[in-house]
Amino acid sequence: MPVQSRKHSLTLESLIESMVFGPLSTISGDETNTPLELIAMIDNGMSGKCLNKLQARVPVDLLSQLLDCSENDLSSLFSKRLNKLQTGNAYDFSLLWYELREFFNDDHSLMREWIFTPNPAFSGEYPRNLMATIEGRKLIRKCIGLMQSGDFS
Repeated sequence: MPVQSRKHSLTLESLIESMVFGPLSTISGDETNTPLELIAMIDNGMSGKCLNKLQARVPVDLLSQLLDCSENDLSSLFSKRLNKLQTGNAYDFSLLWYELREFFNDDHSLMREWIFTPNPAFSGEYPRNLMATIEGRKLIRKCIGLMQSGDFS
């Protein structure tokens, strides 16, 4: 059965940019893509131009860890299409970034403070050091869920 696109589906790049930069109300209802559409877009890869834009908000060393390249090599990706693994990591990271923005009510300074402060929930590890891996992002999501429910601060 073919995947039917809705009228208001976003491109992967615009979705990622809206999660990192856009208003918190941007990701909702008709503007979201189906899981099959997202898989197809991730398989196709993300434009390096989008990655270039992300560095305005996301620390360069974090982006380079996320994409498994050196900080010097990161800029070479700006003119390329990212592979499926890099694109999947960039998408999931952007989704986590959006979830953190929601949790911290889009207060970027408070969010950055939390990201760059050792956290007892992670055995004193900095949350930023966990963001480059899928398992680390899962752990951060679990922590956010616990904080939202008031289980710990």
